[in-house]
Order: sequence, then C-alpha cells, then structure tokens
Amino acid sequence: MWVLPERALLVEFLPALRHDHFYLVVRKTAGQVSLYDRLTTPFSPFTLQGWMTVLAYLTAVSTVLWLALLCQKQGQYDEFLEEKVEWANLDMEDAFAKLEHAREELEKARLEPRNTEALAKAESTVKEAALNHAKKQRHEEELEAGLKANKKLKLLQWSNLCQFASLRQNLHLLAGTWYDVWAHFLGQDMIYEGDKVPGAFKMFSLAFAFFSIVTLATYTASLASMLVAERQLVGEISSIEDAIARQYTLCVPDVLRKSVENTYGELKIFSCKEIQLCPREMQLGNCRAMIVSEQIISRMHAGRIFEADCKQNRTFCEDSEGNPRNDCSLIAVGYVLTSVPIAFPASERLVRSLSWASASQHAKGTMQAEMRAHSHEFPKSICDAPTQQRTLALGAEDLSGIVIISGFFAGLALVRFLCTQYYVHKEKQKCREKIRQDREYRRMGAQTLGSSSRRMQIVVKESE
Repeated sequence: MWVLPERALLVEFLPALRHDHFYLVVRKTAGQVSLYDRLTTPFSPFTLQGWMTVLAYLTAVSTVLWLALLCQKQGQYDEFLEEKVEWANLDMEDAFAKLEHAREELEKARLEPRNTEALAKAESTVKEAALNHAKKQRHEEELEAGLKANKKLKLLQWSNLCQFASLRQNLHLLAGTWYDVWAHFLGQDMIYEGDKVPGAFKMFSLAFAFFSIVTLATYTASLASMLVAERQLVGEISSIEDAIARQYTLCVPDVLRKSVENTYGELKIFSCKEIQLCPREMQLGNCRAMIVSEQIISRMHAGRIFEADCKQNRTFCEDSEGNPRNDCSLIAVGYVLTSVPIAFPASERLVRSLSWASASQHAKGTMQAEMRAHSHEFPKSICDAPTQQRTLALGAEDLSGIVIISGFFAGLALVRFLCTQYYVHKEKQKCREKIRQDREYRRMGAQTLGSSSRRMQIVVKESE
C-alpha cells in the first residue's frame, strides 16, 4: 500500500518496493497545422544557411558556365576573323598579281609608241589595278587591326557588353544558363553529355552531378521524416500552474487530498473515494483534469477502467454530453507532480527480519524476474493501435504545401503565356492594320493615277 504520513504514524513499513508517480491528466486536443507550416515543410530539411549555400553554389556554377560559353563564342569569333584576314590576304595577293601583269602590259605598250590606243588602255588598266590593290591592302590592314584589338580582350568582348544589343544577348544567355543549371540540378542530370563535348566541360558536368546527387539524396532522406505535418496531440493545459491560473477543478484521490492541498493551496479539488473512480468523475464533468498514478493511466488506456465502469452502470459508458466515452482522449502532461512509495506494513517485532528478507530478495532480482514472468498480465494500451497501423501514404493535406508552391510557379508561367499571347495578338493587329492602310493608299493612288491619265487624254484630244 501507499506509505502516507497518516499511515506511517500507525504502523511500521518495510523498505519500499517501488514508487507510484502521479501526473496531471487532461483532455487532448488536435493541434491545427497552419498553412504557413505546410508551405515551409518542403523547405524544412535545410536551414536558411543551407539553402543559401545551395543557391550560392548554383549561382557560381551558372556564372562559370556563362563565362565558358562566352569564351567559346569568343574563340569562334577569333577564328572567323582570322579566316577573313586570310581571304583578304589572298585577295590582296591576287590584286597585286593583276597589278604586276598590268605593268608588264604597259611596258610592252610603251615599246610600240605608234599604238596609242593600246598604250592608253594599258595605262588605264594599271591605274585600276593599282586602285584595286590599294583597296584590298587597306581592307586587309583593317582586318588585321581588328583581329589584334580583339585578341587583346582574350576572354570577353567587354566593349560589346557596353552596347545595349550585346548586353541584352548576354543577359539572355545568362538566363538560359540559370535555367539549364536549375533544371539539371532538380532532374539529377549531367549538364553536358556526348562525344563531341570537350573534356573540360565533361569534368565540369561530373562535378556538378556529384553535388546534385548528394544534395538531393540528403534532402530526400531528411524530408522523409518531415513531409507529413501531423496534428500533434497536446493537452488543454500543459502544467498544474495552468490549471490553477484557469481555475480548473481537479479530481484527486481522497487519500492524497490533504497532501495536494498543502502543496497547491489555490487548487480547486474534487475528491474521488477511490483513485480508479477519477476517470469516471472526469468523464461525467465533475472536474476538468485529474491527478492519478501512472498505473491508473496504463489501466485507463488499456480500457480496463472503462469496462469495469460499464459493467457497474451502463450510464458510465457515456460522457457528460451523452457521447460514447473515450478514455484515450485523456493524456498525461507535464512532469511528475508527486511520488508515493509502496511498501508492506509489518509489526514492530517482524520489521527487522522482514526488511532483511525484502532487501535480500531485491538484491537477488527476484522482483524483476517475477515482473518479467508475468509481463503478459500487465495492461497494454489500446490507444496506440491506430498509430501503429498507420501507413506511410500521404493525404491531400500533406501534399497541400507542395501543390501550392508548384501551383504558384505554374501560375506565373500561365500569366507570362497570356501576356505573350496578348502581345503577339496586338502585333498581328498592328500588322493587319498597316497592310490595310497600305492597300488603301495604293488603291487611292491607282484611282488618282487613272483620273490623271484620263485628264491628259482629254487635254490631248482638245489640243488636236
């Protein structure tokens, strides 16, 4: 039995076998998961610093990729200029050859002074060849100067970046690299694949793929335990202090009333004749919380107290509102309020010998062995059965955050699509209006021209 101060005055007790821990028991309520919690659940595997690290890495990858593409285009531009310079050199050599040939013809014509016509033609040919050679040479020098100036930039055409058209093209290329990097990151693909891809780009793609697969695997493993934002079971109050502040009436076993009153003087108390009657009194509405032992909580969640009350009176199968009674809706909250030792009473003559026997059996582990042998008789909770049978399947509420986020981006895409369609429609209308106006002007011009011709014919006939 419990070793209480009043009982300890009347009889001696052996050493305590164990202690009964008393808790505050209240009704549980389902904590509502807010929309903000559901929206932030997909981002919960990483902290803000973690997401910033991922964003910084992807930004760096996009920038490096953009610079690499610009460098590749710059190299192609250099090859194009060099090819143009080579062709210009060939043209200049051809013009020089023609000039030499014309000079030879001029020298031959000078040897025949009587043929003035051939001499004049030769001199004219030399002048044209000289002008053509000078033009080709000037063009070749301009290309050479452009090639040298372009090679001084080495990596990027920063002079072109200052121009609006080139800046716009480069920003469009940067946006394209951003999209490619994010798309391949989320899809766990390699950025560059194929035999024609340079080796440097393959290594770059391999490093990105390693980062992508490790990061997403970590995200998936962490999200698996966070995606289902469950309604956690919480009590109406969380501590005995809350009960005092809200002026709750507590059901307390009659034998513990004085101890509880001494500890919590401002607490409203409803006495239960026996501790196993406290759950019934609470369900009948005589109190809003109760202080009971851990053993009573186990029996209550096993359904044994409910069965005993129903056998005694069918009205005890319902709560104060006439609903079917559910003892699983009562949960323990907070910390241990008090602890009462349990021991056997004994006469003064036998206390010493029985105390020795009890301590000796404790040392041998007899009590623990008996508890293991009869563990099947201990009350087993039936309140956890639905939780144990729950599957990992996700419901509509669990996916609401992901649906809202993806729907937001899909909505942005739809708005852009509608704006593009509206712009194209307006441009088509402008083109149609311009074509209609052009046709109208042409028709009016044709009519004016016809009337003018008719007037000229009339004037001619009158003059005749």
